[in-house]
Amino acid sequence: MTLEISNVGAKDLIINSVQRLLGSSAFTVLSTHSTPLAISPGNQVDFTVRYIPTTSGTQEMAVIRIRSNDSMAPFVDVAATGNA
Repeated sequence: MTLEISNVGAKDLIINSVQRLLGSSAFTVLSTHSTPLAISPGNQVDFTVRYIPTTSGTQEMAVIRIRSNDSMAPFVDVAATGNA
């Protein structure tokens, strides 16, 4: 899965971390980018979230947290779900 982070602001957006906060360990944020990472205004960066099912026939979920220098939303949580 691709997690797209876009900067719609006027200053650089500094991404401090993108990681699974809680939920199933079947979800992993791959280290395709080193953090901290600066995203200039109008640009985006894609992170890859890998899902490897652990239990057949069961829906799994996790919360991915994006931590940044955004004063209005320094933490953004994204729900991820998957079915084996």
